[in-house]
Amino acid sequence: MNAPRKTSSRRTSRCFRSCTSKFRQGFTIIELLVVIAVIAVLTAILLPAVQQAREAARRSQCANNLKQLALGCRIYENFYGRFPTGSANQFLPDGNQTDPGGWLFQISPFLELQAVYDDVVQGSIDDMNNNLFNNYPGSIIGPRTAIGLAYQPKVIICPSDPRDPVAVAAGYAPYLSWMGGTPSGLTDYVAVSGLDNWSAPNTPAAGVINWNEDFTTSDGWRPGTRMADIRDGASNTLLIGERPYSTLGDLGCWTCPDNDGFAGAANTSIANMVYAWPGLIPQDTGLNTDYNGNPCPPPPYYFGNGPRDVNSPCSMNQLWSTHAGGGHFALVDGSVRFISYGINASVVQYLATYAGGEVVGNF
Repeated sequence: MNAPRKTSSRRTSRCFRSCTSKFRQGFTIIELLVVIAVIAVLTAILLPAVQQAREAARRSQCANNLKQLALGCRIYENFYGRFPTGSANQFLPDGNQTDPGGWLFQISPFLELQAVYDDVVQGSIDDMNNNLFNNYPGSIIGPRTAIGLAYQPKVIICPSDPRDPVAVAAGYAPYLSWMGGTPSGLTDYVAVSGLDNWSAPNTPAAGVINWNEDFTTSDGWRPGTRMADIRDGASNTLLIGERPYSTLGDLGCWTCPDNDGFAGAANTSIANMVYAWPGLIPQDTGLNTDYNGNPCPPPPYYFGNGPRDVNSPCSMNQLWSTHAGGGHFALVDGSVRFISYGINASVVQYLATYAGGEVVGNF
């Protein structure tokens, strides 16, 4: 007789495989929760690192912007023999005097912005020749001038500033009746004018690019600073720093003169809009209150020691930045340093003047 075939073990194996495959077609809830938890932990670990990498890239771009602006000032000085001026007037070697705008506007031809410069300068001449008060009622500028003033260069905006300067400028434009409602380009960078916003030229408190109005002279103006005047040394003198433009757009115009374009390291006076006509909007009478009417902290205003908030007008009274922990400064030698808010305030004041004779160590 034939021996019985042993089939039970094979049948059991086939049943086990088929039964197992039947009930193992997906993840269990526990496995799914474990996977989600792992992903959440990895995200929590990686997200700050990604944000830090992005901010590092923005800081690097900001430093590069300041480097370009400092080089533009140096090229201007090489060309004219003096640095640009903080107020509107500039003096040329042949003795001619022009009134094209603040220091940023004056160096714009050396930032590959010659066409913008020409629009404003030639447009202003055209406005005067064309009897602008009759041709453009309610405004002192014509169409060509307006195009130049509204231009928004990328090199003058810090990438870490979360706002859109074009949108901010457009929101403020209706208040600029003297510009016919034309928006004005904005900047996050200002010249370091010395100890105060209004440090007088040729004094120990003055910075390289300062408020050069001097009514002790016959015409009320002084020419820009010469390289030979900087006795503290080019590597120990601040030239440009950071101060984000006003959220209203009423301070920080890049083509404008006065404290639109400069700030002191120990301001004892509040910042004022260049055309501070009472009644235009409440903040235009002086940046001494926040938007709720609360008074700003009392002066002096040192680097970063007050509110550091783009939505607070009080922040306009000091040098500060939208970076965490400090801000960038360009020095006269063209180098760019990131200075911490924790630095001794007197060091920044020493660096802000060009002929104070102070001894400054490492910073």
